[in-house]
Amino acid sequence: MKGTGRLTDDLAAYLRDRIISGEIAGGTALAEANLAHEYDVARPTARAAIEILARDGLVQRKPNVPAVVSTITSEELPEILALLETSEMIALDLILENDPDLRPLRRELAHSTYSLLDQLVQASGSERLASLHRRLTYELILARVNQPIQIVDDGGERHELVASLLQQDADAARAALTSIQGMRKESLGAIKAAHEHPR
Repeated sequence: MKGTGRLTDDLAAYLRDRIISGEIAGGTALAEANLAHEYDVARPTARAAIEILARDGLVQRKPNVPAVVSTITSEELPEILALLETSEMIALDLILENDPDLRPLRRELAHSTYSLLDQLVQASGSERLASLHRRLTYELILARVNQPIQIVDDGGERHELVASLLQQDADAARAALTSIQGMRKESLGAIKAAHEHPR
């Protein structure tokens, strides 16, 4: 049973990577039987992997039809962004209130801004916020699959955010997070413009 769970997680991770890289395009059907055959796994394993992807917002499921890879439009970006910003600010407040272990957050400084923000929300200790944030982040990634624009950040704001949290400096932490969110918004403005005015 443990091996089956690991196989399900591995299949879901592999499919997730292919979806967020754009290798499996939005709108593509993912039929359980086809996945089971293609990856040489049992159909329940394929079904469980699709369920994981659906929980992450990467596929949409409807009764009696194959799951379909989600498509995110530029019109959806403002709502996704607003929800991300709200969840991150709530997470920040929870961290400042509860003073959790921030070592995992410090390790993310060497990685992308997206992974740092994801770890910030995880550090809050709220499973609901973490699940919501993960799903919204994947939706944001899906929106930029064909426009691989990164958040322009030299790492200074990320370091400031973590240092402020370690020092319990609420004002500085909020200012750093707001700055990071502003940079993300700028990068998404470029994506939205590319969608609206394709070359």
